[in-house]
Amino acid sequence: MSKWYKKPTSIKASLYKSSIGVVKKVGTQSIYKSSNKTFNVTTINSLNQSSELPIVKMLKKLFVPSTCLQGNKFQIHLLWNQDTKIAVKIIIPEFIKVIRINNAENATLKGQEIYVDNFEENGFLGIIFKTETLPKPAQDVNISFIITNDAGITTIETRTIHLFRPDIKLKSDVPEKIKVIKDSDSDNYLVENRICLANAGEGMGIISFRVLEDSEIPLNIPKESKEIVLNFWSNFILSLTDLLSKYPQHEDAINGLIHLGKNPIIELTEDKIEELKTVNDNINKALDSDLDFLKDFTNAVLLAFMKNIRLMKHLDNFILYLKSIESNKIILNNPTYTLQVISHKKVKAEVDIIDRNFKSYQSIPLEFEFELDNGINEDTIELPIHDLFNFNENS
Repeated sequence: MSKWYKKPTSIKASLYKSSIGVVKKVGTQSIYKSSNKTFNVTTINSLNQSSELPIVKMLKKLFVPSTCLQGNKFQIHLLWNQDTKIAVKIIIPEFIKVIRINNAENATLKGQEIYVDNFEENGFLGIIFKTETLPKPAQDVNISFIITNDAGITTIETRTIHLFRPDIKLKSDVPEKIKVIKDSDSDNYLVENRICLANAGEGMGIISFRVLEDSEIPLNIPKESKEIVLNFWSNFILSLTDLLSKYPQHEDAINGLIHLGKNPIIELTEDKIEELKTVNDNINKALDSDLDFLKDFTNAVLLAFMKNIRLMKHLDNFILYLKSIESNKIILNNPTYTLQVISHKKVKAEVDIIDRNFKSYQSIPLEFEFELDNGINEDTIELPIHDLFNFNENS
């Protein structure tokens, strides 16, 4: 640590942000400290406009994101004048971990404190952090920055990050029997007592309905859904193959998507989630780093959709579900999959949950029987998965 760096006293003291220096609470006394003067904090308020107090602005920019998905990474950076020598101390909560420190010649990590006083190139410091998943689905946390210059003047900046995650839960007990009736006006099948799920957290939750091996009713993929998926991936893979020859530097990202298209994921098992995360990370890195690739990739996706738009008429029956996604913050991964409904046959299933970062949450077990109304003449019917659920938090 360089000789000019003066370590701020009372590390565990309560810290208050001030544009004119450091306001520090030591015991019951609040004081302001600079290299040559000490004032009572009560005096600061009355002298705020006084020329006696040094106006300290050491940083050109301090960037800290205002929000972050729990379990995800986030980056902060500090910019200052290259002619100014500073030392940086950062205090982080215990559930935030350091992943990488950029442009630090030497850095010291001690508990929840990070010290950097020597830089590869003066004027910049960047740090990548990762948060843990917290018990609360939403929580505000503070990160404190203690900056000391070579004149011994210390300033403190505090930034707050809102950490969030989805929190999908049953709103009521799963019905023992789920009754299916027939709408006389439309001839559509309706579920009288749906399974009520709600996202009480923040951020989108992605769920997948998975039938267990001992279920008496299997999960089916409708012919039209298979046709849409197969046709889309067939067209998309052709475009990806063209992109592979044009952008060989993104070979891993493109090949990962091609493999995914040739081997579609039916259930979100732990291995499949890890595969999705790897493919997602690789393609995002490629898209973020190459604007031309981003444009061509976007065109490839749109082209594959446009070639299959004639098949979209088969999906009209869940337009209302699609419209509800944004307000209810729940995406059903396999909404058009169906159950072959037979009266008094038992369904044993689980709802798997992940967030946008592909982090898994505790699955929700489901067990129920179907009951077909007397007005239904068929012995069996096909019921889309999205008809089983009510995602409205206010229902």
